[in-house]
Amino acid sequence: MQNFVNSHIKILEAKPYITQKFVVPLSAQIPFCLSSFGCLINKGKALQNGITAPIGANLKASLPRINFANNKTILSIKLFIGIVTLLIATTIKAQSVDTVFTTNNSGISYNIVNAINVDANNRLFIGTEYGLTIYENNTWQILRAEETLLPENSIRTIYKDTQNQMWLGGFRNTPSIFNNNKLELFTLAPELSNHIKDFIEVEQNGETIFYFATESGLGIYNLANQTWQVLNLTSAYIESPNFTSLAYNNNIGLCAGTLNGGLVIVRNNGQVETYFGEGLIPDNTILDVAIDENNLIWLASPAGGLITFNGTSFESITPFNSNIHSEFISCLWVKNGKDVWFGTNSKGLGHLKDGEFTHYNTYNSILLSDKINDLFLQKDSIMWAATDVGLAKLCVFDKILTASTFSKVDDLIYPNPASSKIYIKHQFYNEVHIYNSYGAIVYQSNKSVQQIAVNHFDAGIYYVAIKFNNIISVNKLSIL
Repeated sequence: MQNFVNSHIKILEAKPYITQKFVVPLSAQIPFCLSSFGCLINKGKALQNGITAPIGANLKASLPRINFANNKTILSIKLFIGIVTLLIATTIKAQSVDTVFTTNNSGISYNIVNAINVDANNRLFIGTEYGLTIYENNTWQILRAEETLLPENSIRTIYKDTQNQMWLGGFRNTPSIFNNNKLELFTLAPELSNHIKDFIEVEQNGETIFYFATESGLGIYNLANQTWQVLNLTSAYIESPNFTSLAYNNNIGLCAGTLNGGLVIVRNNGQVETYFGEGLIPDNTILDVAIDENNLIWLASPAGGLITFNGTSFESITPFNSNIHSEFISCLWVKNGKDVWFGTNSKGLGHLKDGEFTHYNTYNSILLSDKINDLFLQKDSIMWAATDVGLAKLCVFDKILTASTFSKVDDLIYPNPASSKIYIKHQFYNEVHIYNSYGAIVYQSNKSVQQIAVNHFDAGIYYVAIKFNNIISVNKLSIL
């Protein structure tokens, strides 16, 4: 990785004042220490993908295996030891196919949920304040520091790399990687805090680079030569070393949010740009970052609302100039400039779709808390929302359903279970959709039909949604 040129961009009387400096320390790479010193290494959101339509009651490479033999201590654990396994059958509530998981109705380890991610095998990784929970096929596995070699119970961030390894960042102890039912522990560079806010892995200038957002600087690890660079107050012109979030795009480079230090962009040529100060950026604290397909940067801030940056100017979307319901945005999930989900600190979940806002909170949805800590969209159909009172599973399918018109009916179809055909008891209705367990439409008709062939469906659980005028009724269907 090249040396960094640091550009500190401010506004003085509407004119940007730019200073530059070459710094040796950032590319004077820290050699990777061997075992006796236990030195060096360690979520992130690259270009964020995925999001779909409204929620509520809706139906509708691989890199070579990384060898850290010289830079990490590999601690293997057998998941059968110290793992609490519970079998919980997922049920549909009378009002909604959405679900909330808490310690009262599931095997989740704790109700304060900080982070969510899904691996390539569709296992859900849930980081809580008291342990890591892995959810797969109605099976819950709990890892805690007391029973396993998990370094700590407070899991603040989770990131999936190109090797399908789940990187776990906490509050005070060394970060770790969950891989093939093993925990692999890391030690960061001495300059970096163990409080990991975000991870990201990128291909940059033909090299694999790992970025680590920490409380005391941005750690940059070059996989090829196993060397470190650290971006902090000593090595570059930045206003704050407390990095909060990361996003990457080949055209822009690395975008990093900071706590009270504005937006930092590390270009692919090594140049560092800092956007800070009143008159330039609406809020100097950035809690989350995303980049859409048009290279528009999206920022979540606690005082400036939803912020966008097109490379030239910032725009702030707040309750004062739009119908957004909060100016305290805590997290983002961006598909494109017309489809953005965001969590707030105290007013629930928001959705910006085609220029219009929709809001979901404890009054009009299944959310048990209006404090949203993290968001993850699975297979473009299930939105997972981490809150301080449990994990919410929101089905974001098609606009056919709304929270006010959805109801569950048990006798719309027969036989159930079915293997070849199903029959609909009602003769006159507007339309019918069948969804699989991930929310994908596997059948639809805009007119009444009395029988539907299902012999080509895979065995499993499906949902049959039938619309009568403005009323939607849903039946859970088992295919054998």
